[in-house]
Amino acid sequence: MPRSAVRRETTPALLSVTVLPGRAPAQVVVEVVGEVDAATAPLLQLCLDGQADQAAVRELVVDLRRVTSLGEAGVAVLDRAGERCAARGARFVTRSSRGVAGRAQRRRPGLPGRCAGAAEMVRP
Repeated sequence: MPRSAVRRETTPALLSVTVLPGRAPAQVVVEVVGEVDAATAPLLQLCLDGQADQAAVRELVVDLRRVTSLGEAGVAVLDRAGERCAARGARFVTRSSRGVAGRAQRRRPGLPGRCAGAAEMVRP
């Protein structure tokens, strides 16, 4: 009796979001890996909203260095998180590769707290 081969498709996850304690006591780091677009941005928004609203979090760092694609919806989620942090006096920081920072700036030029080509963007 012949054996039929079972073929497994290994499709990588489109987006991975991990929350880690930061180096400082009131700092939280959110590591983002993959594509942030209209389909995946709601997952990132859910995570960032939850962290931005925590009174114990005084600095929210979003690490985008492993993001492969940052769409308009992703930029809007980052802006929303920055505004939520600012509303309660928390610091909002994004860390990214120069490519991701440049793409974000080209999509939404002139946004407060953004610097074209910067590896780290801070919104006090």
